[in-house]
Amino acid sequence: MDVQVFAGPDAPTAEIVSFLSALDFAPAQHDPRWSSVFRDLPNEDFHILVARDGARIVAVSTFTIFHGSLGPIVHANPYMGYGGCSCLPARQAEAVAALMGLLLEKAREAGCLTVSVATPPFNEQTIDLYIRALEPDYRFDNFYQYHVLECHPFDKLKGRHRQAFQREIRRAESAGVQIIRAESPSQFEGWARIYERRYADIGATPLPRKFQEMLWRVFSPCEKARLDLAYVGDELLGGTLFLEGTGVVDYFSSAFTAQGMRLHAGTLILHRAFTDFITRGIRRFNWQSSPNRDGGVYQFKQRWGASEGAHCILTAVLGDEKVLTSRPLAEIREAYPLHFVLPYDLWGGGHLHTI
Repeated sequence: MDVQVFAGPDAPTAEIVSFLSALDFAPAQHDPRWSSVFRDLPNEDFHILVARDGARIVAVSTFTIFHGSLGPIVHANPYMGYGGCSCLPARQAEAVAALMGLLLEKAREAGCLTVSVATPPFNEQTIDLYIRALEPDYRFDNFYQYHVLECHPFDKLKGRHRQAFQREIRRAESAGVQIIRAESPSQFEGWARIYERRYADIGATPLPRKFQEMLWRVFSPCEKARLDLAYVGDELLGGTLFLEGTGVVDYFSSAFTAQGMRLHAGTLILHRAFTDFITRGIRRFNWQSSPNRDGGVYQFKQRWGASEGAHCILTAVLGDEKVLTSRPLAEIREAYPLHFVLPYDLWGGGHLHTI
């Protein structure tokens, strides 16, 4: 098995996209076109790993080197949620070993302090492969919520829960809520302002505007991302950004105004989106993770009847760990915003799983 690493535009993009499209399952996070999204983001170097058997691609992976103020790190992948590999099923063990080995090699060449890989969803059975390949120092266990779209999620809900959703849909439709697909930069900008206001209201850290804008500009034309917007007349109520891989859709970002929440615009968007995904033969819907199991985000997904799956973030320390752990956690967050560097429990306050 031959392995190669490409820096963004040098990759055989069309060939990789064709390979990923032919698999039964490949998360959107492994698409080489992310290089166009990360190209203009500060301090990010996006890379694509390819494994071949002769001329034939058998596996693909992606990662970034982020040049933080305390030194470079690898994160696979920031903002997007997951790293790991998309592989031909019969070649998974050797492909994970080969590609993760090359990732470590490139990280050492770049002088990276740490390498963190978030294992892909719907692949719990491969976690041990990543542990053997990366030999990580730390393991952070995480969860994601999902549906297998054998039918609309409503069809699996008990009567009173289903009826509650049906009332919300009637409320939205009777108020004249219309759902359209964002097609213009001004529509995206309108939603982005709502998204940023909502995150400011709840005291959360938003994804960078530039990242989400480039995601939408790159992947919407090829129908791998869609921003569904809700309007009443000319009033934008908010919307939801979905990210599509092969056989899977991610619930990526969502935000609504107070009026949009009162009118249950988000419920109407999801109801119609689920119907569309099922009609198109998409069988996995990934809600991604939530900050914890006690909060409203997790409970919102549970209300739809979501199941829970497991993945983890594996971190190998390549440099001097004290360069990082000797600094306050607030300084690490500032130096590596929204990037996984080391488990926060190293700074105290929780259970740390070392390997």
